[in-house]
Amino acid sequence: MKVKRIHIGNLISEKLTLQERNAGWLARHIGMEESACRKMLKRHKIDTERMQDICCAMSYDFFTDLSHSLE
Repeated sequence: MKVKRIHIGNLISEKLTLQERNAGWLARHIGMEESACRKMLKRHKIDTERMQDICCAMSYDFFTDLSHSLE
């Protein structure tokens, strides 16, 4: 099985932009400081529990995007 690597922080940032939201909005909705949220969005890996919080806040299933990266 071949895996296409996804930079999850970039993917979340792109979706935030499409939803006309920013890191500050996300930080408030997932209980983080904005500066910590900005750092998180620069990472290529994010904790699963944090991803669940992000999915709920943004009403978007990033896990589906990740599973589609498997070939």
